[in-house]
Amino acid sequence: MNVPYPTNLDSGSFRLLLDETLEDLQRTARNSGTKLPDNFAFTFSVQKSLAAIKASTIVPLARTLMEVRAIADVLFDAKVIEVDRIRRVSVPDEDTPVSMMIGGSTEYWTRKPTTNELAIVMPYEFTFRCFSSELQPVLEGLARSPHNFLVKNLTVDTGETNTFDMYDPNAGGGEMNMPRMDPRMMMMMRYGLRPGMGRMMMPPPTEPTDPSQAPTDPTRIVGEKPFRVTAWIDVVRLRSPEEAPAGRGGRPSRGPAAPPG
Repeated sequence: MNVPYPTNLDSGSFRLLLDETLEDLQRTARNSGTKLPDNFAFTFSVQKSLAAIKASTIVPLARTLMEVRAIADVLFDAKVIEVDRIRRVSVPDEDTPVSMMIGGSTEYWTRKPTTNELAIVMPYEFTFRCFSSELQPVLEGLARSPHNFLVKNLTVDTGETNTFDMYDPNAGGGEMNMPRMDPRMMMMMRYGLRPGMGRMMMPPPTEPTDPSQAPTDPTRIVGEKPFRVTAWIDVVRLRSPEEAPAGRGGRPSRGPAAPPG
């Protein structure tokens, strides 16, 4: 199902909706322990600074606002460490080159929506920092959402890891810094999460053929550090039967022919 959004809005009521939504997102982030950049407006810095919103842009902006909120809620539910950046498609007649300078070009990107007779696909980019224990519920939350979310690309920058003795309370910062990485997730990240791949592939398990190559210290383990994730998420907006098909080869629908007479 499509992400619901209010329709009977004017400039003033949209501004109220925007302020309430941003305040609620900020509060949810604080409650989940997710850090946000200073004065983060979830790609709506331009609209926050405008005195009035053009009537022709209110509906597309409202839909975009609700979609950004729905995806952000998935990240907050998973308790990711930090949201670094969100990018969306600019709205014509509102996110102009001049007005975009107010919020900064980092809130918009060059990807464009695609459309056919059945749906409109709106692309978003979310960049956040987390552990593997948070990445898994993010992907599960998007997959189980009642809305039409598709993860098109996922880039994971794991950085470097450190090792420490799991029985040494003075190593790795003590017991509170125990590693949180599930071994299966570690393998998925190392071999499966690569740009452009449609699914995750797990390598077959291997056993050392030479006993001398087996680990000699069973207490030496990998301590995970947070990694940076960039996710391209498409929101599929299904067209209602009465909507005119548009896009490639689409023609506006015409009403039923008038009866002869």
